[in-house]
Amino acid sequence: MTNEDAQLVGKAMGDVAEGRQQLAVLKAKAANLSESLDKISRGLAAPENIRFLDSGVQMAQARGNPGIVLLHQSDFKELSYESIRQLVEEIQREERRVRALEQRANELKTAFHIS
Repeated sequence: MTNEDAQLVGKAMGDVAEGRQQLAVLKAKAANLSESLDKISRGLAAPENIRFLDSGVQMAQARGNPGIVLLHQSDFKELSYESIRQLVEEIQREERRVRALEQRANELKTAFHIS
C-alpha cells in the first residue's frame, strides 16, 4: 500500500466519522423536539398544571411542584409540519449518505487489505 492509498483510506474513514457526527446532531435535534412534544402533551393532559414562562415568577413557583409543566415559546419553535418533515428528510438523507460512505470505506479497506 502506498502513501496515497493510505491517505485515501484515511480520508474515507474521516468522511464516515464526519457523517456519523452530523447524523448524531440531527438525531439530537429530533430528540429535543420529541421532548418538547412530550412536555406539551403532558401539559395538555392536565391544563391546570401548565405555566407559561413569561417571567421568572412562574419558574420560582413551579420549583416546589413536580406536577407543574413549564412551557416556553422555544418549546413550539420547530413544531410545524414543514419543519418536522424537513428534519426527518435530513436524517434519512444523512443515513443514506453515511451508509454509502461506510460502504466506500470498506471497499477501500478490502482493496488495500486493511482490517
